[in-house]
Amino acid sequence: AVNFFAANPRQTNENRDILFHFNPRPRNTLVLNTFLQNGWQEEVFLRDDEFSTKLFENPFKLTIKVTDAEDTPKQMTAFGVFVNDAFLTTYLCPADITMASFIGFSPNLRISANIEDF
Repeated sequence: AVNFFAANPRQTNENRDILFHFNPRPRNTLVLNTFLQNGWQEEVFLRDDEFSTKLFENPFKLTIKVTDAEDTPKQMTAFGVFVNDAFLTTYLCPADITMASFIGFSPNLRISANIEDF
């Protein structure tokens, strides 16, 4: 999973909000969600017969772009989600991205970047 946290989850028991939760699951499912004020919001399920291969059997490139769509309500953030440079969906987070202070990754993920990515 990849999570955007509002506060450092290791240093506080308060404000454990997760603004963006990216969670690939076996059986070709990807779940996107937000955890606010001690509760998960409505899950967004994406299903694709190729997710098993794309997200579990091979390394993949995840790109998350915060978008400034005109039709996005003020207190929400739109995340463009891409895997291997292919657009998957736009996820509407019911919170403002400026609340995010930390990004957390599952321990079994390997993170890498090229200088050209920045």
